[in-house]
Order: sequence, then C-alpha cells, then structure tokens
Amino acid sequence: MLTKAAGSCALWWKQGREPSCCRALWLRLTLKHSVFGWGWKAAHGQRGFLLLEYVFSLAAGAVLAALVCTGLGRTALSWQRLQEQLVLQQAGGYMQSLLERQLGYNATAVRIQSTGDLKLDTIMGNKKLLLYCRNGGLYMQTTTGNGKGTNPLFMTGVEVRQWQAPKLSGYSLRSSCTLTHAQGGQRSKGAQRQWEQIYYCYNGEVFDEEG
Repeated sequence: MLTKAAGSCALWWKQGREPSCCRALWLRLTLKHSVFGWGWKAAHGQRGFLLLEYVFSLAAGAVLAALVCTGLGRTALSWQRLQEQLVLQQAGGYMQSLLERQLGYNATAVRIQSTGDLKLDTIMGNKKLLLYCRNGGLYMQTTTGNGKGTNPLFMTGVEVRQWQAPKLSGYSLRSSCTLTHAQGGQRSKGAQRQWEQIYYCYNGEVFDEEG
C-alpha cells in the first residue's frame, strides 16, 4: 500500500501538485528508513565493539601473564645465584679454617713442590702432610707410622680450580684458587668465586723447592 501511495505522490509532483498526504507519507518513509538504518548500524557497531573489546582483553591478559612469568623467572634465578654464592662463601671459609690450622700452627716446615703441592712437617715428628689439588678438589694426605690416609678439604658441590700457593717470605705464603658451584656433576654457569688468603707459619719456615 505504501508503494502505491508513493507512486501516486510521485505522479502528482510531476504534475505540479503536492497534496498534504504526500508530505506526511514521505515523512513516514524517511523516518522509517532512518530509524531502521540507525538500528542496523548500531546493532552491528555494538557487536563489533564487543568483539574488539574481547580481543583486547585477551591480548592484555597474555601480556600480563608474560610479564608475571618473566618476573617470577628472574626472581627464581636471582635467588638461585644468591644461594650459590652463599655456598661458595661457606666453602671458602671452611677451607681457610683447615689450612690455617695446618699451615699456621701444626707445620714446622712447609716445602713448596714444583707441582704446586705442599709438603708439611708437623709438630708431631712422625706425622707428615701433603696438600694437593686434583680433579676439582683440594685434598690432604696424612702419613704416619701406621699408614696413609686422605681427607678432602672442600665441601660437596664445590669444585676447586687453579690452586696456587707461592712463597711470600721465609714464614709466609699466599694461597689462591677459584671456587665453582657444581650441581649434578656439572658446573653452574657464572657461579664462581675467587678466593685468596695469606698464611703465616708461626712454628716453622717456608721452603721453595720449585725447580
């Protein structure tokens, strides 16, 4: 019916006539078309907005999760490195106390070998000591009238590398090495600590037999 009325109105406009009903009809058609078009665009625009919002939410969640995981990973790595450094510090203190007791108080003579090993005569005449570094460990071999025995001077999980003990004077020497943290038989990357200490032989002398 609206189509026929629209056709009649168009015919009357061509003939130069414009009845009031035509103005009302065109107003109704215009309003209907405008309202329908606006509703269609609004509905589709709202649907697109919700989808875009959902995508942005997913992207923001993924970025936030990545940041959290990265932060936790760095924190765990820093905590592990701190623990490794504490272990190396304890190992260095343990070695220092043992060497200080043997070199500083029990030795009556310290002979530095060409291999870097240290032969010690002790206040107990029949007891001889040999300090040497082999295969990532520092050892002390004890020789008495009853036989020989070897004890480690390092802590489990720590490797001793580049052991040196040169003579400083007739009564002192400087010991140095590199301590490396090891787990599962493998050295950990970057977990190293340089260790150095000067020892004074209060009850004897230091002899350099190198060469």
